[in-house]
Amino acid sequence: MIRNQKRGDLAYVLKELSKYVDTVAKGDDSIVLAAGFSLRKPNGSYDGLAPKAKTPVATPGEIGSGRIRLKTTSWAGARMYDFQCRLKGSTGEWNSKLSSKSSCIIEGLEQFKEYEFRVTYIGIDPTPNYSDSTSSYVV
Repeated sequence: MIRNQKRGDLAYVLKELSKYVDTVAKGDDSIVLAAGFSLRKPNGSYDGLAPKAKTPVATPGEIGSGRIRLKTTSWAGARMYDFQCRLKGSTGEWNSKLSSKSSCIIEGLEQFKEYEFRVTYIGIDPTPNYSDSTSSYVV
């Protein structure tokens, strides 16, 4: 059981490393091969603007925690996910939190305030394509 858990952890780290190598290589297959990875898909498989992310689902944490858990639909071409939040009705800047997974926890939010949230996939082309926003109160 421990071996399978360690294998899963190693597979996750290697997948993240392969995304980094692919980003640094910028389409140069020789760099990918020199880093010890094999070529599995054509370079153009995820080229171009990432699709519009699905609207995130916001789930408040325990009472008094000041945090929200955000989750969106994963996309295979995503290198990272950029989750953003701000007070609802505010015209201020969005606060970002990057995650290598399709979910994250945003902490340090004010209790009993309503926040709005959005997310974008970050792929080979880092141009953001934000989801529609959703909102939730922090308890």
